[in-house]
Amino acid sequence: MRGAFEATVRLVAGRPPTDDQLQAISVYQALLTAGRRVGVTPEAVHAARRRDERIAAVLLDPLVTLTPGRYLRRWARRLREHGITREDALVIAYASFGLNTASRTLGAAAVVTLDRGLIKQYREQEAVLSVRFHRMVSHLKPPYQQAVLPRLLSPSETLALLSEA
Repeated sequence: MRGAFEATVRLVAGRPPTDDQLQAISVYQALLTAGRRVGVTPEAVHAARRRDERIAAVLLDPLVTLTPGRYLRRWARRLREHGITREDALVIAYASFGLNTASRTLGAAAVVTLDRGLIKQYREQEAVLSVRFHRMVSHLKPPYQQAVLPRLLSPSETLALLSEA
């Protein structure tokens, strides 16, 4: 979301977006065109609205703002123990424990990020994180025991997956 937002801000200001921002806006458009539900954290919504209310209104309108589920903060803390930054841990935790109140669903299948370092770090630790995650959710009550560990994808990986579907 941040990359798509920044690309739009730059375009409105008459400046060209970066290549990463162009990829982000392409993914944003492709996900919406494919009819996928796209979630965003309340923190991202707040940051976008604070920066430019008009652009935020347009870009956020088709998105679903996730609300924190019961175990979101606990999982974010555990992710931080593995060296994942506070902000990144929160986004990943929303993908597992964020609630979409409109559709009454939990989490998201994937997080799309421009942060290649985060993707690399997450994939390197995915086996350890998976064991810890499954150990945690196995003791939870429904619907939280159905939570899943999301995939972290780059915009190019996301576009490739969408073209296969």
